[in-house]
Amino acid sequence: MRSLFSSGFSIENFGELKEKTERYVYERLKEQHEMAAASSENYNKFRSRITDLNQLPYYIVQSHKDKFVHSLNVAENCIKLCSYEKDVCIQTMELAGLLHDVSYFSRSYEEHGNNSAEMAAAFLAEESALSKGDIEKIKRIIARHYQKVRDASYYHSDDISLEEIILLEADFLDKVSIKSGLLCLIENGSKMSSIEKIIDKYQKKIIDMAEGVINQPVEKRVCHFTDSYLMLLNEQLEENRKIIEHLKKFQQEY
Repeated sequence: MRSLFSSGFSIENFGELKEKTERYVYERLKEQHEMAAASSENYNKFRSRITDLNQLPYYIVQSHKDKFVHSLNVAENCIKLCSYEKDVCIQTMELAGLLHDVSYFSRSYEEHGNNSAEMAAAFLAEESALSKGDIEKIKRIIARHYQKVRDASYYHSDDISLEEIILLEADFLDKVSIKSGLLCLIENGSKMSSIEKIIDKYQKKIIDMAEGVINQPVEKRVCHFTDSYLMLLNEQLEENRKIIEHLKKFQQEY
């Protein structure tokens, strides 16, 4: 599987650019969220679309902070996944992870892959020393993580890059993390009335979803997953089960 950036690729002043990127993502999400929340009618429509799509099973879509933490988690997952690969640039994947949802609250959810890619490209053109060609590659990685029309033939083709697959994997790993979900619930003040309801929600929508991916036949997978992804997903699933058991024990004792 080919890489868009080799492991020897290096981004000038990466530490400084990473800090700028994190600030940019936080500020844009906060700005977008405030505009969406300013109109209760528009914001309720936004939340309704998310609920209907069932794309974020554990998210309580109330805070830009949740989406920012998700972006940090995806960037960290990119680093983990890249560490198992021989020829991929960790720096570019960390940037892609940070920027992959930067347009999340600004426009239609169905278009957020392409919109985030456009915003990321504009930001990198202004704030980094990356060439136009390299920015286009990062733009492609981000755009492909979510497409309004999913072209299954593309995800299974030789044209898909390792980086595009890694971003898909990093995103999903955080979406099936009960730990991340609980932090979102705490941040927003969960309206769930009991631990039993929390257990039921996560058991059905996170553990079952992760198991579905692991047990899916190779020919039916959305793309050619990396070996490290399936390993990390199994580890995530085991951690989820342990958290569920702790919650059940807490429920019985209290």
